[in-house]
Amino acid sequence: MAPVLVVAYVRLAWREEREMQARFGEAYREYRRRVPGFIPALPLPAGETGPAKAKDQLRDGGIKWERER
Repeated sequence: MAPVLVVAYVRLAWREEREMQARFGEAYREYRRRVPGFIPALPLPAGETGPAKAKDQLRDGGIKWERER
């Protein structure tokens, strides 16, 4: 049953994306370029640029997340 649900979900997402493109045009296409489709990307800790530094902070327990403005 899970494969059927996955296929249904993907088809629904494609349909919704077409509707969003029709409604919002270029603004939605720009949004799609910045935001992953199915698996969201986790933000890096504020001021950091790579996974090595993030691992160090995880080990030290010192991650400070900032919201994007």
